[in-house]
Amino acid sequence: MKAVRIHQFGGPEVLIYEDVLDPRPRKDQVLVRVRACALNHLDVWVRKGLPGVKLPHILGSDIAGEVVEAGEYVTGFRQGQRVLLAPMHFCGRCAKCVAGLQNQCREFTVLGNGVDGAGGDPSRADGARAGSEFRGGNCGNSDGSDVSLPGDYHRGR
Repeated sequence: MKAVRIHQFGGPEVLIYEDVLDPRPRKDQVLVRVRACALNHLDVWVRKGLPGVKLPHILGSDIAGEVVEAGEYVTGFRQGQRVLLAPMHFCGRCAKCVAGLQNQCREFTVLGNGVDGAGGDPSRADGARAGSEFRGGNCGNSDGSDVSLPGDYHRGR
């Protein structure tokens, strides 16, 4: 797949469009074709250099797209369903998550910050956080021509 990644921190000149491995969804994830990925201030801050970001890194946290594939543990989503991804990443198993306090999970982060974001062709998302059905207008072109970060798929939680 193709992805926009950074290998170093800096300005827009550090964005590199390159080949990376195709993501494969786990049994509890969905594969989402990204139809739109907005440029968020987080993307700028990460690109400039936030502590803890591992390089190389794929930016992008605000994602709309369609389900391509769902893992066997995922229910409530069908192929072709339009979705918005909730950009939070957390374990879903610890006491804080079970109590509904996911933002206090030790693994809590945001797509495009602590984990790769939507600037790649395919992406995975945890089924529980793949979001609700998107009922807006056109999500953009799959070739990335009218979105901030080119890409066709995203892995998300």
